[in-house]
Amino acid sequence: MVQPESARSPPPRVVGRLSIDFILRAVRCVTHHLDGDILGGLVVLALLQRGFSQAPASPSDTQNSAVARPISVKSLARSLKSPPETMRRCVARLIAKGWCARIDRQGIVLSQSAEARARTSALMVDIRDAFSAMLADLRSIGFDFDLMDRAPDAGRARDCDERNSAQNPKKANAQSSAGFDRIMLNFGLRVVDCGTTPFGNDYVLTCVFSAIMSANASPFAYDSREAWRYGSHDTPPPDNARRPASLVEISQLLGIPYETARRYVNSLVARGHCMRDARKGLVIPMELLQSPISLMTGMEIVGRFVQMIGELKHLGFDFGALQTTREGR
Repeated sequence: MVQPESARSPPPRVVGRLSIDFILRAVRCVTHHLDGDILGGLVVLALLQRGFSQAPASPSDTQNSAVARPISVKSLARSLKSPPETMRRCVARLIAKGWCARIDRQGIVLSQSAEARARTSALMVDIRDAFSAMLADLRSIGFDFDLMDRAPDAGRARDCDERNSAQNPKKANAQSSAGFDRIMLNFGLRVVDCGTTPFGNDYVLTCVFSAIMSANASPFAYDSREAWRYGSHDTPPPDNARRPASLVEISQLLGIPYETARRYVNSLVARGHCMRDARKGLVIPMELLQSPISLMTGMEIVGRFVQMIGELKHLGFDFGALQTTREGR
């Protein structure tokens, strides 16, 4: 097995591929629970993350600790880099479907009705499973978390619950831990933020691009030898090692309608961000993946990943307890 050269700076393509696959799994969770509304799901996750950042975390009740102060639609649009009118329509949908509630003129919050809390809890369970799968998959291909240094910024913005949890690994390892959820959501939303910038902050277009890229890398991404062989920016995989993706596969990966996937793929092809391979599938050009903006995005994701691992270590998360089987995936 080929091991990473430096735990301080893990191979960017190894980290990037599995981080993006986590995001794609999370998007599939969102489209399942929110009827295909990707932006709506991001709003719900952003409100949860806002709650964890503002309130003292309570491991015994993730939902209560995630209740944030109301936020205006304008501020939410700015946070998620979406046009205000787009965000206004999205929020209206979420309110109509019971995910959010408006507090007079103060702004919106997550709904605290019993039904809404149950739905939010079910969504979080699925996203925790997706996040844990990413960590387990990394371990399966030989990633050694114990060698990685803590991130320089990992000590910032930690509440007293996390400091107490660090002294009690069993308590911290419970996936109902609010500290775990905060770290997970911070990581996921920051990776999404990194990835959408090159696409004009169009979340669906970014997801379709990422799904094609993930399918292309699937023959080697989870192989304990090949993943490392093509793990750095200096060792891009050859075209014959990558597998073209189909429209049906992209639709299923994201949980979006086939026609929606087709429309966005056509947009990517028109922009030169995707091409139809001679093998009758979709491939992201390697020249694009080796472009300065793509390499910069990859390094930003690595930075977020290193920070996330450092925060999990501080929390007391037991990486040695991760299951390394990929059954059913």
